[in-house]
Amino acid sequence: MKKSQINILVVDDDVSFRHAMIEAIQKFGYRVTTSARADEALNLVKIKHFHAAIIDCMLPKMNGVELAQEIRKTSFSQSPIILTSGIFKDKTFMTESLEKTQAVHFLAKPFHLTELKNTFDEQFKESLSRENVSLHVLVTKSFTSQRERIKVIEGLEKIKGFDLPFVICVLLEAKSSGYLNIATETNKLFGVTVQQGKITAVDGNDSEKNLIELLKSKGHLTSEEVQQVMKAPPKGDLLTYFVEQQFISPHLITSLRKEQILSDLNSLFNNESIKINFVAGRTKPSALNMSLEELTPLFHDVIEKNVPAHHIQSFYNEWLENPILTNSELTESSAIFQMSLFKKLPDLHHFLNEHLVMDEICKRGSFEKNLFLKAIHLLSFLKLISFDDVKKSKQVFEYGERMQQLFQDIKILNPFQIFNYFGASKEGKEQEVERIFKDFAKANHPDLLDKTTSEETKKIVTQVYSIVSQAYDVLINEDKRTKLINEIQQKDAKAQIQAESLAEEATLKLRNGKTVDALSLAKKAFNLNQSKNIKITYAWATLKSTTDSQTLTEINTLLETIPHEERRTANYHFVQGLLKKALGDPKGALIQFDKAIALDPNALEVRREKTLISSSNQKLDLFKSDLSELMGGLFKRNR
Repeated sequence: MKKSQINILVVDDDVSFRHAMIEAIQKFGYRVTTSARADEALNLVKIKHFHAAIIDCMLPKMNGVELAQEIRKTSFSQSPIILTSGIFKDKTFMTESLEKTQAVHFLAKPFHLTELKNTFDEQFKESLSRENVSLHVLVTKSFTSQRERIKVIEGLEKIKGFDLPFVICVLLEAKSSGYLNIATETNKLFGVTVQQGKITAVDGNDSEKNLIELLKSKGHLTSEEVQQVMKAPPKGDLLTYFVEQQFISPHLITSLRKEQILSDLNSLFNNESIKINFVAGRTKPSALNMSLEELTPLFHDVIEKNVPAHHIQSFYNEWLENPILTNSELTESSAIFQMSLFKKLPDLHHFLNEHLVMDEICKRGSFEKNLFLKAIHLLSFLKLISFDDVKKSKQVFEYGERMQQLFQDIKILNPFQIFNYFGASKEGKEQEVERIFKDFAKANHPDLLDKTTSEETKKIVTQVYSIVSQAYDVLINEDKRTKLINEIQQKDAKAQIQAESLAEEATLKLRNGKTVDALSLAKKAFNLNQSKNIKITYAWATLKSTTDSQTLTEINTLLETIPHEERRTANYHFVQGLLKKALGDPKGALIQFDKAIALDPNALEVRREKTLISSSNQKLDLFKSDLSELMGGLFKRNR
């Protein structure tokens, strides 16, 4: 991805600051969009894709921290946010704001533009195009030529031990002959002999030690026998000596040498840095050889059990936006899919053939990410998959996800609700509708899709565009708009009657103590219509069913939406009392209950709740009273 493809949103009500940010960010090489209001910014995020945001903490109506939290609930969930403020410079506020919003930085105004630039460059360094890294280039289809692949190996000097299996795979797959020399950080030396694509020997500082441990584990030697032999170590090949001394049967030599090779190699597959040098050339013919097929189970086990997922993730960072291509040899019946790692990833083969990027495959298959990465790593080693040279922009993938969410959000909405969703007023004024549709079409017309866009994304974008277009057509056509309004009014009237009936039934259930049934009915009513009375009934049923802190916060927010002029009712004050009680404020609850009784003296449920709190308070006072006063009062009554 290029800098010019990265779009940054700036939200600040200071016009001079917005202009300064436009000039600076464009000089940095990025694209920029600005907004003066939080609600406008939220609507922009729904319509367009942004890679980062700069948000001022002091915004009208909704502050910047709240805006950042709301933005996090959209497709912007993983994108970097930078908070700014010229007023809130307290370190505690900064720390809490960063934690609440998961922002990457807090810049106190005025700040140096260099600091802003460095922050963006750091955040986007993985996304920006950069030169390939040595060994990693071998996973792309460009490097299919054996000569090119060997040339890369010959040019390597230092790698991680975890990457050594890849090097070995390349050498064996290319039918190479020569010597692979390896030096560890602890100055241990190993030599791997390769003959026409097969390993014929592995020699190292610990080879004899590993062989002895292997023979002991197999029961061919006892510790006493080992000690006896090593008192005067034999010259020449140790395994041959053991055969000559009749410790081991001659027919076991081949299998034991192969196990020794596997053991020596396995000791090198770790996170330690190793220096390597491959010298191509003729090697002596050998009766012993190990093929890539025989080594594959070892590579599988090392990757599955030992190689950390973060190591694999960094190995493929450059290819996250490149679709995966499969080798013609990889079929659903391939032996590799019978290995334990792949059995945990059902239908992986199906997704590998759809020209998708890694994230798309992982999400569509609902695969556990670490297991998926390990499987991809092994398939790459064995050259059963490669990565296309042409990047499938991550932005295209994220865009597809965003459109999927948008489709789910608007598919059942009427035209007014659709444009309300994008920020139009409740009335859906024609001028607003025109402006919003123009912006939407400019960003989301199906004809603007990238050539690499998947068929699934094309389909969902077309569906969304069709829904919004039809809604637009209705709202700008006077006859269609009038007809829609009449239909909505009829539907709303019917829904309101049904909702009120359900709410009345829920109220009766509440008065009879059947809170579970009441909550079920209140929820149905609330989903149909959200009039004041239905909100109050829903809040009542919810407060009688749970005291969960998150729920209490939601109920408080719901009651706040009721206009002040509509709050002077017994039921409103009663529910406020229940909320105060649940929040641990009995005095506040009693005040609200008294207000409810003043408005409706016959409200038995209010009096019951008030009595419960009063009784509880009296018991509490009893325990807090002075003992001498209590005893004195008792004796006075007995006189």
